[in-house]
Amino acid sequence: NNPQRLTLYWLEKPSPVTREFKHQHVMEFMVWRKSQVKHNTARLEIGFFKGILREACARELLEKNVINLSRIRIEPAKQKKELTTDEIQKIREALKSKDAWMGVVFEITLNLGCRFNEARIPLSRVNFETKRIEIEDSKRKLHDSRKLYEAPLKDRFIEYLRGLKWEDGYSVPEFKKWSNQRFNEVLKSVCGATSHSCRVSFITRCHRAGLTALETMELVNHSSDEVHKIYSRMNIHDAAASLLRVPAPPDPF
Repeated sequence: NNPQRLTLYWLEKPSPVTREFKHQHVMEFMVWRKSQVKHNTARLEIGFFKGILREACARELLEKNVINLSRIRIEPAKQKKELTTDEIQKIREALKSKDAWMGVVFEITLNLGCRFNEARIPLSRVNFETKRIEIEDSKRKLHDSRKLYEAPLKDRFIEYLRGLKWEDGYSVPEFKKWSNQRFNEVLKSVCGATSHSCRVSFITRCHRAGLTALETMELVNHSSDEVHKIYSRMNIHDAAASLLRVPAPPDPF
C-alpha cells in the first residue's frame, strides 16, 4: 500500500498495457472508484497517478501523459454544520454515558477550534500562568514553522483543564483507529454533526463576536483564506446585526 514503493515498481517493470493508457481508462477508473470513495478523493488519486505517468514520460517508458485533471470537475466542498446552543447541550448529555475521553475531546475542540486528533494535548504544552496552550497542527508538515502554534485560553476553560486527570501527561488516552468514528457516531445520532462541527462552531462564534478573518485564522492556524471561508456559517441575520453597529452617513439636509 506504500505509494512510493508502488510507483518505483511500476516504473521499473512497465507492462505493454501502460503504453496504451488512454483517457477513457481514467474515466472508467473514476466511475469504479466513486463506488468506494467520494468524487474528490477519486480525483486526487488520479492526480497522484498523473505524477507517475509524468515520470514515465521522462524515462521514455510512455509517449504521452493523457491525464488532464481540468477535464475532471471538483465537487464543491460539503457545507459543514454549525452546532446550536441546544445541540451542544444535547451532545454533552449524550456523552455522559460514553467513555470519559469523548467528553474531554468535545470540550477541547469546541473551546479551541482544533481538529479531533489535535485534542490529545500534553500537559507540558499548557501554561496556566500565561494562559496559553500549544497545539500541534495535524495538517502541516514537520518542517513547517506553524506546525506547533499557540492559542490563548479563557479563564473558564483553564479551570476545566485544571480539573482533568491528565493520565500519562495527556488530556486523553492515545487514540485508536476507530476513535474518531465512534466520536462522530454519537454526534451524528444527536444532531447529524461530526467532530468538524466543533471547529465550524468555534470559527463562526469568533466572527459573530467581531473578530476579523485574520484574527480567527490565527486562532485556528488557517493559512488559506479559501479554506477558512468553508468553516464560517455567517449569514444575512449576522450581517443585519452588524449593520446596526455601523454609523449612518451624514444627514443630507
